Amino acid sequence: MSQSPSATSPRPLYTYEPLPSKTHIRLIRLNDLEKEQSFTLTVHDLASPSTLPPFTALSYTWGFPYLNPNSTADSDSKWNKPTDQFGCNGCTFLVRPNLSNALMMLHLAEGQREELVWIDAICIDQGNIAEREDQVMMMGEIFERAEGILAWLGTSDEFTDDALKVIQNLATVGKVCIGEEEMELERQKYDWVTTADLLEPEAYEKLGIEFITLKEWRAWFGFVSRPYFCRAWIVQEVLKARKMDMCIHDAIITWHHFSKAVHFLEQVRAWGGSQIINKVIADIFNPETKAENSVDTWNSASSLLRIGARRHVALVVGGTRSRDRAGLDALLQDHRDTQATDPRDKVYALLGLTSDPLGDLKVDYESPVEVIYTRTARHLCRLHEDLRIFGHREPNRNRKNKNLPSWVPEFSAKHDGGAMKTGAGRGNDWMASGGETWKPDNGLLEDRELQVRGRLLGVVNSVCSLLLSRGMMDERWQGWGNLLWLFHATSSSCPSKVQAHGHSPDATISPLENLARTLTRDTFRGISPAPSAELANQFLNYLIDQYLHSYGKLEQTPEASRIWNTRQIKLGYTDAAQLNDSSSIGDLLSVLTSHELEGSHLRWDTFNSRLDKAILYGTRVNGVYFGEQRQPATVEKILELELREHAFKDFEAQAEASLNNRTIYSVACGDMVQVVLGPADGTRGDEVWVLDGAETPVVLRKMEQGRYEFVGEGYIQGMMHGEALERFPDVEDIVLV
Repeated sequence: MSQSPSATSPRPLYTYEPLPSKTHIRLIRLNDLEKEQSFTLTVHDLASPSTLPPFTALSYTWGFPYLNPNSTADSDSKWNKPTDQFGCNGCTFLVRPNLSNALMMLHLAEGQREELVWIDAICIDQGNIAEREDQVMMMGEIFERAEGILAWLGTSDEFTDDALKVIQNLATVGKVCIGEEEMELERQKYDWVTTADLLEPEAYEKLGIEFITLKEWRAWFGFVSRPYFCRAWIVQEVLKARKMDMCIHDAIITWHHFSKAVHFLEQVRAWGGSQIINKVIADIFNPETKAENSVDTWNSASSLLRIGARRHVALVVGGTRSRDRAGLDALLQDHRDTQATDPRDKVYALLGLTSDPLGDLKVDYESPVEVIYTRTARHLCRLHEDLRIFGHREPNRNRKNKNLPSWVPEFSAKHDGGAMKTGAGRGNDWMASGGETWKPDNGLLEDRELQVRGRLLGVVNSVCSLLLSRGMMDERWQGWGNLLWLFHATSSSCPSKVQAHGHSPDATISPLENLARTLTRDTFRGISPAPSAELANQFLNYLIDQYLHSYGKLEQTPEASRIWNTRQIKLGYTDAAQLNDSSSIGDLLSVLTSHELEGSHLRWDTFNSRLDKAILYGTRVNGVYFGEQRQPATVEKILELELREHAFKDFEAQAEASLNNRTIYSVACGDMVQVVLGPADGTRGDEVWVLDGAETPVVLRKMEQGRYEFVGEGYIQGMMHGEALERFPDVEDIVLV
């Protein structure tokens, strides 16, 4: 802003008078800031609509308002401490710099001077914990009663002008969709848009909008990466507003206009993996510019997109609101990526939105965060009489609060990979515990121990460090070796029939198909159960790709020719006994083939046939020819039919999503060894259970005297729909700590 409030004042610091009741609020009336640099506080009863005057609520961020800076102690101190002076009811009131700028903006806005404004940092006595708790419980109602919400994004920066052009451009073709059906129709409308199209002027001509340059896309990311958009409180503010406008410097953007722009990008399927994202993020987020972590900043922007697309919460659409409300469980899961200065606000910022009864769950700023998170987790268990809370539990490596019980999620920590059910296909209805529900105990909400009942399925024999990413050759070789080792270890002990959920009762799958379904959580192109033929085709192509890259590593050794001619390609095992003395792919394939079932879509003889053809014709992979080079036309044909990227990309994408912060175990289940997808934090000796009321199997670590630590969720093909109740009838009471 063009001017700052005066630096000195003889007036005493403002002291709050107690509010008359828990339903009263304070409102600000701006005075002539150019002359007085002051405002006046008045008190009103929110519970009395007839006497409550019209007011606007201000939404803003307390600290630095721009794209993450190369912060220093001095810069943090400047923006996070109240240093700017204003007059208030004859006294001095100190505010933070960004709020100081917002007050000047409100003063300069036409017609704003006579309006009343609600601003949390001023209208709530932040030093009075009891008042702060009461006011936070009412914040949803405050935003709902306001005539409108004005979002202050801060003053302009290098991105502002170009970002506003992009918003205006995209809003002309964007449409705010309500419901999955309308969203899918909109996606189909833009199915023709490819990644390359987003960089080509011709595509924009077809869309009927101006070409967006990389410089302008860079400005878009700079704009949506402002800290304002990742705040936990923005969810409630946006969804409660009668209308909402955003102000950046002196430019006003309606939320509906902005929503149309972001929804357009959400409906373009090519946007998620776009070259624009890669190029622009690489350009903006590097040590020479203003940010340090591109992933965190982009998550902030994508979190905003999800807010606008929710079906089960109110949507701001053209100044009207749906009255649909969401459960607290869904709200906590959907808005996990938002941020809050006080980690307790990751829960409190959502309480005003939920349709769930809150019971004894109240705003409490005196208890430590681990108590608040424990109360919230137990409240959800009791509310639903199940253990869906396990889906919120983040990987151990992301947990920072060492005082949390192992079964309680740290809602302020990243949940990389999400719940086991996340991304596991449309129509997913897992309930590993069948009809058995969790029986609530009678303890206090903050009790650290959770009493559960369930069935022990088995003990982890080994953990497979499965690497499916297309990285360095050493990693791919290790991933291939581990994959074969695991399959051999499990297939040799699998029963002759493995139930295929979603198919006829007599349908069976082979051990190899069991592995493919486990790696993908039985999902292919968003469909669950995965279509057998399509899954088999891409899985086999993927295995061939892994094999050829593995051979590429061996080809660099002096013994490559001998190894190739005899097909004695040795695997990288630390214990040869794990392979029953089989040390070559040829020997191993013979063992694996003997365990296949007739009629299976996944057979090793099919794999051998494709593999031999690929080797015979010297398939070119990553610019290297393996085997004896043949005619180029034949090589191109093989590439086209068998090994081009799309031949396994859907399987690979789903498997990589499944293995995000997860890995594969072999688990001794009675007289057989079972493949289990579980948390990367698991280790040998951990136990796999199906607990009453749990949607998925879980991995637990035994402590002492019937007490266990929670490690994470698991996936077991053929054990996700209550099958464990019949196969493992013995039930045990245990305690999670």
